[in-house]
Amino acid sequence: MGSDFELITDSNGSPGILFIDKGGKKVNVGNSLSDFNIEKKLGEGNFGSVSLVTSKITKKLYAMKEIKVSRYRSQKQFFQIKKEIKLLENIHHPHVITYFTSFIENNNFYIITEYINGGNLENLIRKNLKQDKNIEERKVWELLIESLSGLLYLHETKKIIHRDIKPDNLLIDLEGHLQITDFGVSAINEEDVDEFLKCHGTVAGPIDFMSPEMALGRYYDFKSDIYMLGLTFLNILSKELPER
Repeated sequence: MGSDFELITDSNGSPGILFIDKGGKKVNVGNSLSDFNIEKKLGEGNFGSVSLVTSKITKKLYAMKEIKVSRYRSQKQFFQIKKEIKLLENIHHPHVITYFTSFIENNNFYIITEYINGGNLENLIRKNLKQDKNIEERKVWELLIESLSGLLYLHETKKIIHRDIKPDNLLIDLEGHLQITDFGVSAINEEDVDEFLKCHGTVAGPIDFMSPEMALGRYYDFKSDIYMLGLTFLNILSKELPER
């Protein structure tokens, strides 16, 4: 999208955002809330929500992530929003979520990505637990290969540590293919060496799937993503996680 953002405060001291459009080629799915019909809410967290929307321009379904800027009170927190958008802008891989555009409205961020309509691995695990059955071994191998393909691209091509690999961040489409999503706590190597070095002693990601070096506040690198992916697939196969 070729954009940048600055965190500002108004005359009352309330947080706000300044959007700077730097130009560049854009896929025109819409650039304001009026360009979308909101179909339903898909999920909600502490800092925002995700909704299923239809573009009035393309007539196709997308996922809209709303981030409430009023809940971000520091430059450090705000930097995570900027970083997630910049990461998504430059990622193009069949097993990583596709980003389309982002915009600011009502003093909130809106990020538009493709909609993956088959749920996530967390849903798959819960479904299997409820039905007391296992996923076919062939399907497990397919999902593992696709997730490793996405991680290899992130690690080798983009120098990105995801840091939040877990079942609900691995989406499945209706054809059964996997895509990696949610780059809110990711770290970059070459683009920002200082940020990457902060991985030493930085606790990030899901506690249940966190690698030992991350949990202990020690230096970690790309291998932590592989560890988390391994625990994710252990969770799929055994329906449980090892004791800590």
